[in-house]
Amino acid sequence: MLDIKISRWSDLDGPAQLKLLSRPQLKSSADLPEQVSSIIKAVRNTGDKALKFYSQKFDNIDQNDLVLNLVQQQLLLGKLSEERRLAIE
Repeated sequence: MLDIKISRWSDLDGPAQLKLLSRPQLKSSADLPEQVSSIIKAVRNTGDKALKFYSQKFDNIDQNDLVLNLVQQQLLLGKLSEERRLAIE
């Protein structure tokens, strides 16, 4: 199961809100295509291992099973509109 920290936006001060919204800074946007290519190559070569690594690096998620159990699937499917649910099925 995912270990996700839940924060109540209204309880946070300005600096805490900014920290919550922050993402790693790129050295330059010119580096972006190379970084994306590197990530895609890593995922192709090492699969789930790379996905877990990047979940930790970018989203700070240590425990990411990458698969939803049946109960989680059913709960999430119940939240979809009928049109989207039918498209998935």
